[in-house]
Amino acid sequence: MYAQPSLEEGFGISVIEAMACLARRGGAPMNVLTAALLRCATCGRGGLEVHPFDGDERRVVEGALTCSCGAWHRVEGRIADLMPPALRDAERTSAFARRHGLPADDGTRALSTNLREQLEHFAGYVDEYERLIVGSPYHAVQDALKFEPWLERELRAGALVLEIGCGTGRQTTALARRGIRSLGVDVSEVMLARARDKVRAMGREELVDLVLGTAERPPVLLDTFDACVINGTLHHVDDPERALREAVARVRSGGKLFVLDNHASPVRPLFDWLMHRFPLYEEHAHEDRRFSERQLLTWMRDAGVTGRAELTTFLPPHAWYAVRGASGRALLRLTDVAARIPLLRRLAGIVIVTGTKRGAARPPA
Repeated sequence: MYAQPSLEEGFGISVIEAMACLARRGGAPMNVLTAALLRCATCGRGGLEVHPFDGDERRVVEGALTCSCGAWHRVEGRIADLMPPALRDAERTSAFARRHGLPADDGTRALSTNLREQLEHFAGYVDEYERLIVGSPYHAVQDALKFEPWLERELRAGALVLEIGCGTGRQTTALARRGIRSLGVDVSEVMLARARDKVRAMGREELVDLVLGTAERPPVLLDTFDACVINGTLHHVDDPERALREAVARVRSGGKLFVLDNHASPVRPLFDWLMHRFPLYEEHAHEDRRFSERQLLTWMRDAGVTGRAELTTFLPPHAWYAVRGASGRALLRLTDVAARIPLLRRLAGIVIVTGTKRGAARPPA
């Protein structure tokens, strides 16, 4: 374990110094590698310095990231808090500041109604979310036939992926199993803590870093990641177009995008009615937030991505609770034939857009 120095004692190390330390030790401290990718949530600059308070040779459990602008950001439970100052959890931040003798910000938290309600919902729903949503047989089939083939086709071990809205780590764990490095961003510390615990149980902590931050202002460097995954996140955020644009900006030229969300189908209200009448799980999002393939493709194109859309899921998710495993995968393949029929295509419940960021591609770092 590290000693617990104050920031004034000069234990801060620059990214260059930290990388040299990493090379000597042969480990992968979370705050070292993450600091090289992060931007200050106050001023937007990179070059954050790492101040470890508690940890081991490979990972920092508790510490602070500081910026040349004077701002500091807590690292607690191996999760870095880079929420915009007005959105931070004031109680957690103040307790951390008192514990380590840091200047406290007593500013008022200014959350949108949507964000406040979502944080309150997920704070008390994480166990049910893991069991009912992550463990859903429909999502298992969806991942097996849509997300995992994209991973196999587009990424290789060692790639660096930004995951916006990673939640409890459903896609994070799939990336880690393939040796793909990821940085997951989410607004819920409770959800990130569950993702952290799952990755730790896999023994893949060195591949995953988790950061508190918003989709509209991901606190990471531009033109850095080999790919970005936004799976079921856009319908939760206040400004989905900006979230998509900001995500693309953080992907290198030639990098890949995977975006999945609710489709603006004329029968989507029927899907939603069935979920309300026969609930499989609780959903807390904008009720009217659905996206057409043209809308998402336009946003991607305007952000600099050449993409294609795929429509899927022509039955309510309830069907996959009756037909699971290989039979469930066969059912999705069979019903997705409807996407080839013009009159039926628009009835799909889910839209997936994948693509490549334009510009001269360079090899992954």
